Amino acid sequence: MQPLRLAVLVLAAALTSACSNPSGPTPAPGELTITGPDAVLTGVATSYTATASFSDGTTRTVTATWTTDNIQGAVVDAGGRLEGRAHGSTVLTASFVGRQASRTVQVVNNYSGSWSGLYVVRVCDKSGQHDRDGGCRGVVGSEAVVSLRLTQTGGTMREVGGSLELGGVGFGGGPVRGVVTADGRLNLDGRYDLPDFYGYGVCCSLEIAGWDTRLGGPDAMTGRWTERFIFLPWTGSSYIESEIVALTRASAR
Repeated sequence: MQPLRLAVLVLAAALTSACSNPSGPTPAPGELTITGPDAVLTGVATSYTATASFSDGTTRTVTATWTTDNIQGAVVDAGGRLEGRAHGSTVLTASFVGRQASRTVQVVNNYSGSWSGLYVVRVCDKSGQHDRDGGCRGVVGSEAVVSLRLTQTGGTMREVGGSLELGGVGFGGGPVRGVVTADGRLNLDGRYDLPDFYGYGVCCSLEIAGWDTRLGGPDAMTGRWTERFIFLPWTGSSYIESEIVALTRASAR
């Protein structure tokens, strides 16, 4: 009777084990990958996910442990939300059950939003018939309002577009386009026609070039640019170099 009883116990144990784990051994994780954008803006949190492939051929999102190698440049929370802090790059790493994956993420200075402030004219040079209005007397040192509305797009987040309005010109604003440089500066240029005083046609054109500014804080911009104003019926042009006195971000990024 004893051998039969032992055989019954062994069979019962085997059946219990099979019922508790009907699918067999737990699949082992293999390759781990990180999904998310290649670039993020400073001051903005962006989500990343970790995906693991398993030995049974399945692939699924997993709860990983997240780290960055440069907390001055970017920080990441337990859920994989990465926040850019300073222009540059950071290596984002996900760890799961002994597996790791890493990717380099570019952190790009964030110029998006609505900006307003003041600028001052530093240089003035008029040629041709433009000089008939008194030249540059009273222009150098004068201040006027400036406003910008910008967005950043593209896979690298370095493409910038929007509109610029210079109150000193008195003809409204127009489109500008540019890039964030490798060292985090903003370069813009633009050219647009300005209507005549009666709204029937075009009287002038304004060229913006040499716009070279940088962030002076999370929501402040410093720098300078050049502009060339042309009154179409006249010969020559007005050339002006301007510098920002104060330019702050007026709306959320």
